[in-house]
Amino acid sequence: MKNKLKTIFPSLIFFSENDANYPEGYILYMTDDKQIIGIQENEVSKRDEVILTSLLTPYHSELPTLTKQEKLWMHHLNMDESSDENFPNFRLVYFTFPTKQLKPALFKEAIETLFDKPVPILWENESSGIIIEELENQADEPLSYEQIIDVLMSDLYVHIQFLVGPFIHTHADLKINYNSLRKHANTIFTYFEKQVVFYTEAILALLINQASSEFRENAIHYILKEVKEDKDLLHTVKVFFQSNLNASLTAKELYLHRNSLQYRLDKFIEKTGIDIRSFDQAALVYFILLAKAHEG
Repeated sequence: MKNKLKTIFPSLIFFSENDANYPEGYILYMTDDKQIIGIQENEVSKRDEVILTSLLTPYHSELPTLTKQEKLWMHHLNMDESSDENFPNFRLVYFTFPTKQLKPALFKEAIETLFDKPVPILWENESSGIIIEELENQADEPLSYEQIIDVLMSDLYVHIQFLVGPFIHTHADLKINYNSLRKHANTIFTYFEKQVVFYTEAILALLINQASSEFRENAIHYILKEVKEDKDLLHTVKVFFQSNLNASLTAKELYLHRNSLQYRLDKFIEKTGIDIRSFDQAALVYFILLAKAHEG
């Protein structure tokens, strides 16, 4: 059918549902296999529109129209060769939220309210994309996504996740980071329960993901031993790591007396033979807990 339509409507072009930017002046339809087709408006008569609607599903993208600033970033991304052009200090932040639970325009408005300025957003589809956070001056403070995530989710009533990339300033780094975030974000999010993940943590998750399932299972078994199913104890250890091995802060987070916390940590050390108060051994267990969370 697609070939026949192409014969009737020479301007017909094909998209996938993940394409974020559709050309102006096109009428969009979705096929049964979820492919989007676009036909120039001036080729579609009223009679044609009735027939097309009976055969295909009209498709209305809710993505905001690209701003001049966003078009410029898209131009940079589509350039094949490296550019000597000076870029501001910037970082890419991948975001995602459940499909059909939030209009893209509302999300963009909320982000720009928090930044207090227009923010380029390159949409991957209607529920995910990449924010480009520019630092125009060295004195500017980057936005803390850990601080704004609760505000965003309480205001928008939707679960949002961020994957925060490093600050970069070259064309080559732009393309590498953009492609890497789009390729790996969904995998990285499976390793973390929290809403904001940083690239340093993401690299660790990708390293774990490179290991075979058998290797991860064996590592969990031999490192955690008999405590691998003790959810309360493992949660205590996890909070201990999140508190930068600070026992007082951990006890406060868990609403535990300091002695009760010490008893749990000693129990873990006794059962596994690993002293998690030591940085290198703590790093090993943190690695294993990430793997276990993913396996679970």
